[in-house]
Amino acid sequence: MLLAVMLIAASVLPGHADDIGLATAKLTEKADHSYVLETDIPAQLQNRIGVPILPEGFVNQATEFEQRGSLINVRYPFTGASALGPDDTILLPWSRTGVLVNARWADGTRASHMFSGKLEGIVVEIGRLKSSEKSREEAIRDGFLLGFRTVSRNWMLWIPVFCIGLLFPWAQASRFLAMLIAGLTAALVLLDLLPIAIEPAIAISMMMVAVILAVRLPEARLAPLFAATACLLGLAGAAGLSTEPRIALIFGMALFFFGAGAALILVGRFVRAERFPKTARIVLGGLAFGAILITLLNQAPVDVAKPLPAAPLPSAPKSKAAKAPGKLENPFMAFVTIEPYEVRFEIMASGEAITGLLEFPLASPDTILLGEQSALKGQAITELAERFTLEIDGSTRTSELRRADFLTLGAAGAFTRTETVDEPLDPAILGLTFAYPLTAPPQSLALTWNQLPVTSDELPVTVLEPSGATGFTFSADQLRLEWKNESDELRPSTIAAVGVARPTWAPVAIILLLAGLVLTAKAKPVAAYVCLALALVTTPFIRSALPLASPLPREQSGAVVEHLLTNIYRAFDFRQESAIYDQLAVSVTGEQLTEIYLGQRRALELENRGGARARVENVEVESIEGITPTGDGVDVHARWNVSGSVNHFGHTHYRQNAYDAVLRLTPVDGIWKITAIEVNEEKRIY
Repeated sequence: MLLAVMLIAASVLPGHADDIGLATAKLTEKADHSYVLETDIPAQLQNRIGVPILPEGFVNQATEFEQRGSLINVRYPFTGASALGPDDTILLPWSRTGVLVNARWADGTRASHMFSGKLEGIVVEIGRLKSSEKSREEAIRDGFLLGFRTVSRNWMLWIPVFCIGLLFPWAQASRFLAMLIAGLTAALVLLDLLPIAIEPAIAISMMMVAVILAVRLPEARLAPLFAATACLLGLAGAAGLSTEPRIALIFGMALFFFGAGAALILVGRFVRAERFPKTARIVLGGLAFGAILITLLNQAPVDVAKPLPAAPLPSAPKSKAAKAPGKLENPFMAFVTIEPYEVRFEIMASGEAITGLLEFPLASPDTILLGEQSALKGQAITELAERFTLEIDGSTRTSELRRADFLTLGAAGAFTRTETVDEPLDPAILGLTFAYPLTAPPQSLALTWNQLPVTSDELPVTVLEPSGATGFTFSADQLRLEWKNESDELRPSTIAAVGVARPTWAPVAIILLLAGLVLTAKAKPVAAYVCLALALVTTPFIRSALPLASPLPREQSGAVVEHLLTNIYRAFDFRQESAIYDQLAVSVTGEQLTEIYLGQRRALELENRGGARARVENVEVESIEGITPTGDGVDVHARWNVSGSVNHFGHTHYRQNAYDAVLRLTPVDGIWKITAIEVNEEKRIY
């Protein structure tokens, strides 16, 4: 068995995540169906992104550009005649390998997803970002309306209704109507039992046997056919729904059958169809059926709003640097990265600037030799740490991590050298990191220089936070940078336990249903109707745990696994070891807890670059391959993707891995916990 720590440590190790072809974008929904898509990019990459191609009915507005420190913020506002829906797509004509889109919707919900680039660009599927899940009340309401519409708009189902209402005496019609309700109730019962033994084919076979037995009874040859029709309809319509929407859908169907059937029975009483010759009754039923069919075939088309004309768009300003610079544009550049549980202050200094500031003697005038680098790093950390003070939430803080690394300047940012070599002085870049762990997201920050390290007048700094980037410039007249948390993007990591929701069934409804069928066959309509009505009404209210069923239904398995894995990854957002351990314990127990905790801590110590720690952005379960009961719990064979990133000297490094593994989930005090993980396959996507 592979250590479970591989799921976390290998997923976003910065040492293998330096893919400059990836970007981050933010999609924000505002009022009146207006949206903003924005991204922060280095100046040399701004010509590699183009104006988004929107769904029909949406119109681009003027593109906006703003310099923010060392980055350029590009904003693409657009509006639409309606809200973006799960079926909509946005094409980004960007020359990038992929883009991580963080979406924030008007209702306050958030989502993120990594989209891969294609030949034509990057296709952003809104369904990946906008949950189609409904609230409990909405699901029940929609289930009820769906059930009602399913039978009322399906002309095939009007045949039995008209047969009942117009072509049979009222007593017999009432019995047939009761059979329709009984069939729907039977569908609910069978759907309850599906998790343990009854597959659809077996359910249909059992129903056919019941039909054969019932047809043999006197005066009940057609009744089982109506029951079978309704039962099959209920099984087809409610399969895959959770309990409450399923019940609502069946109630909607039952309401239509009862209402339409009762109305037609009353019409039949006035028309007195039983007195008409057989031919006349057939003609009457055919005319009614034809009228319904003509109505359904001539429904008014949906009025689709015409898209607004497209607005002219400005072209992006030309970049001054078409290629990646070989060295820093400024002698010193600074970055303040603000995360929920850590603040990092990073400084990039050219080799000439840092050696000049420290008056560091070099054995070779144009090279920083390997043997000199350790002393240079130590002196640089000591000197610069004494030149500034950092206040977080009004309290002066001392960095708990200080380190220095030589960097390589790439096309989209700085990369830590993996091997130490003699550094040519002119292109050499030294990166200094000062890290400040926190116990809660910061609300304010103040960075004050006692003495600027630059001999020139200005020191540019970029402030990076979850809501975006902000530019600032230190000078002799402006030595203090103040920041306040004015966005709810910077918030505590949420880790919540996943409760066990065992499948339930309605044994009382089953007894009442069987009693109603028996009483119907024995021509005792009043008692039969009472039993059938009680069976339908008690189904949602009198329920108990389904015996022998798996404690984790398949329809819940994907959400449960995704929630538990997200909890594990999110626990490492914290910086204090005790907090990480406590948060892991919410979703992991036994030896697995210790393995994940110790293994991830070792991984961070070995792979921590420049003080930046990788953070998982998104966990997405692609499929559940199988669920096997084992003891009190289950073994879940799942496939999922993990997307993560780490921000390092103003550049975001990305990683996405795909996993195939078996997770053992065990209920502990009514809460799902992972007790074992066996990884079958790990594949890097980015």
